[in-house]
Amino acid sequence: MDLPGNLLLHGEVGFETAIAHVLHADIGLAPYRDRPGIEYQTAHSNRMLLYRHAGLPILAPDRLRDPSIPAIIGYGDLERALRMAETAPRRPERLPDWSEFCDRILSGLPGDGQNGTTTPPFDAATVPDSARCRRV
Repeated sequence: MDLPGNLLLHGEVGFETAIAHVLHADIGLAPYRDRPGIEYQTAHSNRMLLYRHAGLPILAPDRLRDPSIPAIIGYGDLERALRMAETAPRRPERLPDWSEFCDRILSGLPGDGQNGTTTPPFDAATVPDSARCRRV
């Protein structure tokens, strides 16, 4: 392939190596197709979460730009985006891990999208026939 001199392809590497590369990087690249529905990538893409954790400015489709995540720089105007990425400060984010997320849901704390603690009515609940495991 005809690659610029400053672009290296490492292929698939282990997670420790990938993290080392990200922590050494100046910017993160999230080359998603700018289509409706990709907005979930900001919170669910391992790549985006790793870049956010490392505090990298992130070049991504304009659709992913959001004031709540200032690290994302839309690359619709690539020259402008590259200038912004070169001067953007690193802003490491503390992102909750799954255990924290589950604890918030289970405790019914605000900010978890839940309406409080739910206690199933175990004394009144019965297993529907469609959920019973029937083996012959």
